[in-house]
Amino acid sequence: MPSPIELSEDTNITEGLGLDSVAVMDFVMEIEDALDISIPLDRIAEVKTIGDLIATAHDLKGVA
Repeated sequence: MPSPIELSEDTNITEGLGLDSVAVMDFVMEIEDALDISIPLDRIAEVKTIGDLIATAHDLKGVA
């Protein structure tokens, strides 16, 4: 069993989580479903870290 990964807002989604591009898209789709949002592809391309994903989700949900 792999060791748990400690996440922070600075964690890089691909390197820190070990996800390839297909897995990143699956991960983002799970987030979209969970939060009932749709992240446009151009915005997904800008998301590099967990913090970027949080900020994008907050922006799309209208959370300040």
